[in-house]
Amino acid sequence: MTPEHLPTEQYEAQLAEKVVRLQSMMAPFSDLVPEVFRSPVSHYRMRAEFRIWHDGDDLYHIIFDQQTKSRIRVDSFPAASEL
Repeated sequence: MTPEHLPTEQYEAQLAEKVVRLQSMMAPFSDLVPEVFRSPVSHYRMRAEFRIWHDGDDLYHIIFDQQTKSRIRVDSFPAASEL
């Protein structure tokens, strides 16, 4: 998954998975059902870390892959807030 290709069509499934994971983590302490507040499918991120990178005369933003630490070029970021 790259920042330009966020799996917005999987939002509901990902949210449901997070709720199940949270409930299982909290089960030893409480059997309450969490109240879920949905985010917009896009333009929800208020913070993100980017770097400016260049190859010769080409200048662009990058992020780093969390697993491999390899650079990922970012030309658009639909998760970013529109503010």
